[in-house]
Amino acid sequence: MTGIFNNRSYHAILFFILLALFFSFVFFPSLKKINTDFPNYYVSANMLLDGADLKLAYDNVEFNKQVLFYGIENQIVSFVPYPPVNSLLMLPVARLDPLTAKLIWNSLNLLFFLLSVFFISKISGLNIFLTGILFFISGYAFVNNFFFGQAYLLVLLFFSASLYFLFKEKDLLSAFLFSLSVLLKFYTIFFLILFLCRKKFKFVFASVVFILLLNLLVIIITGWDINIYYYSTILPRISDGWIGTVYAPEFQSVTSLLHTLFYRELSLNPSPVAESPELYFIFKYIFYFGIVLTSVIAVMNTGAGKDENSFKMLIPVFSFVCMLLLPVNASYQYVILIPAIAILVRHYITEKKYIQTLLLLSLFFIMNSPLSVYIINITKNKPYFLLGYIKLFILIIFWITGLYLSVKSFMNNISKTTLLRYTYVYVFLILIFTKISISQISDDNDGAENILINSNYLISMPTVKNEYIIFTECRNEKFILNSNFGFKSESDNYFNPNFVNNNEIEYTTFGKGKTIYKRFSLHTFDNTQTAKPTDTDPARYSADKTMKCYSANGHIFLERINENKIEQITSGSSFNYFPVFNGDDSGIIFCSDRGRGVGFTALYEIKIIK
Repeated sequence: MTGIFNNRSYHAILFFILLALFFSFVFFPSLKKINTDFPNYYVSANMLLDGADLKLAYDNVEFNKQVLFYGIENQIVSFVPYPPVNSLLMLPVARLDPLTAKLIWNSLNLLFFLLSVFFISKISGLNIFLTGILFFISGYAFVNNFFFGQAYLLVLLFFSASLYFLFKEKDLLSAFLFSLSVLLKFYTIFFLILFLCRKKFKFVFASVVFILLLNLLVIIITGWDINIYYYSTILPRISDGWIGTVYAPEFQSVTSLLHTLFYRELSLNPSPVAESPELYFIFKYIFYFGIVLTSVIAVMNTGAGKDENSFKMLIPVFSFVCMLLLPVNASYQYVILIPAIAILVRHYITEKKYIQTLLLLSLFFIMNSPLSVYIINITKNKPYFLLGYIKLFILIIFWITGLYLSVKSFMNNISKTTLLRYTYVYVFLILIFTKISISQISDDNDGAENILINSNYLISMPTVKNEYIIFTECRNEKFILNSNFGFKSESDNYFNPNFVNNNEIEYTTFGKGKTIYKRFSLHTFDNTQTAKPTDTDPARYSADKTMKCYSANGHIFLERINENKIEQITSGSSFNYFPVFNGDDSGIIFCSDRGRGVGFTALYEIKIIK
């Protein structure tokens, strides 16, 4: 077994075999199809170049119109988690067709991969071939960056290069590279806790300055309004886990698990263990502050401030902290763990602990392999669904392992008084943050009722004729037409459907570079193009024209025209869209993402007094 882990020739042979397999089964196939999340970068870049309002990118319906308009079909995507800076990534290739742009981007991803191998090899002390093998062992974490055209290999390059130059005592260059990683994807920012506790004050100060300057540059390019909107409106909700499929175990995070345990949503999570936002926040902060404070204790009481070995062993700890604190964890994000795994593997090989090395590598492979997907799928919606959070549990095991190795090798003795102080701080933070969070929960009880059970993740654009409701629903990577009376059509992408009469509707669809208006028969299923645009007036009127309803700033408003009176009828932090009066004007039907991820709406109704 010694030869397996120490023979560079074996590593070289295996690396090139895996590299050949990678080109055959990952790289070249990835160039033939556009997958999520590449459209997020590509389309937002085109919108920026065309001067479109980037706020539309945070509206799932409007953004998917743009996706079709710029020539990408059979993809339903959401730009919601991304900050405005992500619209800059594809600017150099945005005017190319999507597949050509993806070819160039994935070619750059290859370069990012090779450079990351170099820097991680230097940081960890592993030879370059064994370091490269770790990328292939990471499975989905690595390959999905190519299939999905993601940017996490670039983030990894900036981060690993930053660590390399930090160990070379080139603080300013290291800080600049670190700030670039934070700019693109927030999650490396938690490393500032480590650097601050290790008294890397010059590095921390320079990083903060660079982060601010780079964000200022982004604001100049993308606009003040969109950045204010993102940081004041979008970020607060997604930072608490309200992203996309918030209840899906595929998003292996503590917030996802706690939402499933303590939040009820009629269609997506009808039977939580207990419906209690208070318990959600209590357990969230118990976990978050437990992870952070335990890690800080390790940093503050481990080795001398300039001891490189003790510092290096803490990098894995905070790599796992970064992932554990994220509101959602997607497969491609796990590449940031490769430096941590490399450092731990190097430690075990040096100690000649080969069984531990194999176990570490096996767990890293399992969490990013089809096996984890299988476990998630067979436990989903089952009483034992907790077992499906396998990636989360492995992350916790990794964090404990890194913490144990740091404590065992470098920890100084901690007095009982010091531990008691940390305990007081821990309890205080849990209590104060729980109280603040609960007090900030707006009164969501506006009387709205979900009127469509078992609905999918994105119901939108309802239209009403008497008791009949037609709406769009995201299914099979399309905006299909659906209804409350059994009618359904998947023949096109339907936007803004409107009843023309009892038999026909008008709607809008999009092709490459064009908007198309069509008419559809509910009885003969005929589809005909028309020159008449669909009515997209955001103000909808009651039958007697005495009332109108509209959405603004994420809320629904009712205006009584004769009384010149305007009333906001929705409340809370959720976003509400597409209001229409019901068949007898006794209520307003609308779409809301309450209890769901941002922009992933269901159909609701609020009764009103005429």
